[in-house]
Amino acid sequence: MSLAISLNEFYDIKVADDKGLIYTDQVKVDTNDDNVNDVEKYGKEIAEIIIKDIRNNKKIPNVPIYITLYQESNKNDIIPGIFLAETFIPEEEDKIDKWTDIDIKNYTFPSDSLFSLDKDTYEKLLIFKEDIQEGFKHLNPKITGQLRYENGKLIDLKIDVNVPLINDTELIGLLQLVGTRINTILSDYIPVTIRIIDQKQDVGIVIWDPIEKQIYATQI
Repeated sequence: MSLAISLNEFYDIKVADDKGLIYTDQVKVDTNDDNVNDVEKYGKEIAEIIIKDIRNNKKIPNVPIYITLYQESNKNDIIPGIFLAETFIPEEEDKIDKWTDIDIKNYTFPSDSLFSLDKDTYEKLLIFKEDIQEGFKHLNPKITGQLRYENGKLIDLKIDVNVPLINDTELIGLLQLVGTRINTILSDYIPVTIRIIDQKQDVGIVIWDPIEKQIYATQI
């Protein structure tokens, strides 16, 4: 059995005053500087309760259980959340002996944190971005990226190219340009997905498949 416990770093609150006016805000779970992630700590406490509830439920088979803790990002963040820890509970056991940290982190491009972590990849992405923007100046494309690292190594790369009001002819040209420039950022073993977006709607996609060693580009 595999379970993922999703945890919030922030909680939205809503209160009303005596006049009926509504006020909204966000409350952060971890508000101290004790070097302890209170979100993770709370997740581990909840996991213990969940395990005992599962083992006490006679309708659920007494099978091994794998649990991960996942911390959701703030709703205004570009990048998704992060995995915090994992644990395995053998068959017949009803308590957690140990947790293992999961070193998977997400970064955005452009950002200072990505530059500090992986300057080489950052500079390749910067060249890619400048090439696309130079080729389609009149569309003023906005280019952002989401990168996932595991144990400090890049494992996945996604790029969004936002080009409002692009027409079909321009889209074909942009797909061709992206298809040629993707060579500057691809790796033999890292999947790359590049979405062409027109006013929040996907209109094209370019994919590098590291298994098939192929680049696929198409309109949507």
